[in-house]
Amino acid sequence: MTETKKTGERLPNKFEAILPVLTLLGLMFANFYFKWGNDPHIYVLITAVVCCIIGVKNKIPLKEIMAAGFDSVSQILEALFILLFVGCLVGSFEWCGTIPAIVFYGLKIFTPAIFLPAVCVLCAIVGLSLGSSYTGYRVYEYRRNHGYQPCYDCRRGSFWRLYWR
Repeated sequence: MTETKKTGERLPNKFEAILPVLTLLGLMFANFYFKWGNDPHIYVLITAVVCCIIGVKNKIPLKEIMAAGFDSVSQILEALFILLFVGCLVGSFEWCGTIPAIVFYGLKIFTPAIFLPAVCVLCAIVGLSLGSSYTGYRVYEYRRNHGYQPCYDCRRGSFWRLYWR
């Protein structure tokens, strides 16, 4: 498992490879057990320092470690921007009162007496229209048991392929 490269660097052994995971799990467990109340970001930063120490111990240049870190961060930038924009959108909805208005008027429309039946009907409509393996199989069984010609497509779960042929 330990390979030697031109600069003398080697891959970590099994203990060195599992040490950052054990460090993070140990710190998180200690935070929970001893009720320290710290944010998990602190422990992720400490684990990153442990990873850098292991890399330097294995004679990997600090420039390569930093470059690998920046490369991995640049791979997730698209997802971070999506999260940022969705957060801004939800924040603007909350700030201008859209979400409180939806909750206020939604509670007037869906009283507690009709909430569960309405949720059941909405879930059935969404399940049949989008199609899933469970709803498709139930429609297939219904058609077969009630004298309708069952088709192969309804076993796949698509309501539209079943009724709009």
